Amino acid sequence: ERAAMEATTDRTGRHHRSGRVSWFVAGGYLYCELPSGRRLAYPEPQVKEVTTSWGAQKMALTFTGINSYTRKCERRSAYGGFLVENYTQAVARDIMAHGITACDNSGIYDVVLSVHDEIISESEAHEGSLDEYVRLLTTLPAWAEGCPIGAEGWVGTRYRK
Repeated sequence: ERAAMEATTDRTGRHHRSGRVSWFVAGGYLYCELPSGRRLAYPEPQVKEVTTSWGAQKMALTFTGINSYTRKCERRSAYGGFLVENYTQAVARDIMAHGITACDNSGIYDVVLSVHDEIISESEAHEGSLDEYVRLLTTLPAWAEGCPIGAEGWVGTRYRK
């Protein structure tokens, strides 16, 4: 939150680091650059005083976004937990996309669907194994070295939830 707010008030385009992500403003957007190099964008960022849900006044990062209840575009507040949740989920998706690519490139597993954190593939009955599939899915890209991940799966002839 601190780094995002610093980048918003700085507006020089300089990167403000927080761990393995960095924040900067360019072209009317606050960007969060992920370890993969992909960026999350928050339009029209501002730091302004807001009233918290418990009635206190505080300086907060705000941006233009969709209200999930009214479905209308409005100024929204962001706090540290919100930002961490956003980039944690984005990093998890980047790692999963790397695993999908590894499975597809194996020539054995044809990835046909992903549902949230699940990957569904098809292969010939006599090719591959669940252990090999899990190994491919959990091979980390260089930028994610040291990230603790795991996967489990099952083999069947029909999809199940």
